[in-house]
Amino acid sequence: MTPRKSILYYSHNSLPLEMEEYFQRQLLEAAGDIPIVAVMKKARSAWSETFAHDNILTDFKPNNWSSILHQMELGIDRILKSGDAVVYLAEHDVLSPPSYFSNVPDSREILLKNKQLYFMNQVGFIGPYNHYIHSQTIGWASLFKHCLPEDVHPDLKFKSKKGYELRLYDNDVPSVDVRHRYNYTGYREASSPEKYLPRLPYWGEHASLVPKYPDF
Repeated sequence: MTPRKSILYYSHNSLPLEMEEYFQRQLLEAAGDIPIVAVMKKARSAWSETFAHDNILTDFKPNNWSSILHQMELGIDRILKSGDAVVYLAEHDVLSPPSYFSNVPDSREILLKNKQLYFMNQVGFIGPYNHYIHSQTIGWASLFKHCLPEDVHPDLKFKSKKGYELRLYDNDVPSVDVRHRYNYTGYREASSPEKYLPRLPYWGEHASLVPKYPDF
């Protein structure tokens, strides 16, 4: 039996508006029939206010890890009001392919972390990341509820493994973390020019993607 699923989208709303809406439209297309719960600081346009199935606004001021945790807590609590569900995190500047949302943990005690993630800047693709990264986390809402109160360093999100398993996996095609210079965690560059990749499976040519991003 296919479990109930939900996507938890969160944003600090510091992207240029057209870029923010572009990522929201891409997420909505990739999500298919999976409902999206969006938690944002503010609704900046009529589209942004209504693009998700459930839209939550919060006036939590800082843009930091505490703010992200607060937004996640609001979203997880809203999802749990309808019962437990497999939750897919969706950050406001990460592109996920539709197949990403087909992955389901083997049990309610497992958090999956997709390590097939590439960074993208104006030069090319960098990766794969091949390690734990917060934006690529999948797990049951009840397990997120258990993990969110953990008092761990921001770089060690959900890694204390208190009562659960953290499992890396490779999605069939990568997700893309776009580095546009408005990122909370900063810009990313390759260590040398030859490390940049010109194309990725599913996403295609970097040169064709760049013009699609407003204000990139």
